Amino acid sequence: MAITDLPSDWSFWVHLPDREEGPDVVDASWQIEMKQSIVFAQEEFSFLSPLQVVAHVSWADQSVMVQIELETTLSVPCVRCLELTDIALQTHFMYLYSLRDSVTSEREQESDEHLVLVDALENKLNITPQVWESLILSLPTNPLCREDCKGLCPVCGASLNDGDCGCNRETRDPRLADLLKIKKEDLEA
Repeated sequence: MAITDLPSDWSFWVHLPDREEGPDVVDASWQIEMKQSIVFAQEEFSFLSPLQVVAHVSWADQSVMVQIELETTLSVPCVRCLELTDIALQTHFMYLYSLRDSVTSEREQESDEHLVLVDALENKLNITPQVWESLILSLPTNPLCREDCKGLCPVCGASLNDGDCGCNRETRDPRLADLLKIKKEDLEA
C-alpha cells in the first residue's frame, strides 16, 4: 500500500549548536528503509535504496539555518511508455527557523517559503515536516526512462521504443474533416 502523507513513524530532531562554545555547525544523519511507496502527482514512486537524510544546523543571527540533503534511488513508471525506470535522487534544501514573535508581520506577508516559524528555539528542533516537504518537492513530475522515449502506439499500445508496430496512426477524426479542408485551402492560396 502506498502512502500520500507524512509517515507517522518519522521523527527527525536535531540539536542546536551552543552559541557560546562548541561547534558552529551540528550535523545529524539518518538512514530510512522505505518499505512503502509514495504516491505523488498521480505517480507511484518505489524506493530501491534507503533514504539518506543529512542535516547541517547552524545559527544565523537570531534564527537557525538547517540544510537538508536527501539521497536515494527510486523506481517509477515512465510517463510516455509506462516502463519502470530508476531515478537517482540527490537534492539539497535550506530552511530558516525563526521565532514567531521576532518576525515582523511584513516579513510574514512576504510568504517566504523557506521560513519556518517556531514558538521556541531551545536545545532541539523538530525538522520532520521539512524533511517530508523536501522529499516531495524533489520527486520528478514527468519521469522519463530516457529523453528520446517514443511512448506507446495510440492504436495498439505497443512500445514504440522497441520499433514500429506497423499500425496506421494517420487516421483522423471524421468530425474534424471540415477543419482539415480549410487548412488545405489556406495552403493552396
